[in-house]
Amino acid sequence: MDSTTVLIVLYSFSTIVHFAILFKYGKSATSVPVGIFGSLYLAISAGLIVDFSWILAIALPVTTLGLIGASVTLKRVPEQREITIVMNVIDVVMIAILTFTLFG
Repeated sequence: MDSTTVLIVLYSFSTIVHFAILFKYGKSATSVPVGIFGSLYLAISAGLIVDFSWILAIALPVTTLGLIGASVTLKRVPEQREITIVMNVIDVVMIAILTFTLFG
């Protein structure tokens, strides 16, 4: 399995998790940004599927911002702690794959 396929699977799974949080907790100050990043991750998945040449360069900073945002949420929203840890792990793996693919 190549890195693009792995990224498509990870971004798709992460999109589902992000939207699940939005639907579970509704529109709140902490869940709306999660839904926005779910939409961004969905767009990145689509870009990877259709093989846009610039999508990896866009995905790396977006995913890094997602990791930072999830880390902040980890402390501010204790009821989402477990799922936020899962999202952080997925983001770290995606950042590592993106960095290796772009610069390695």
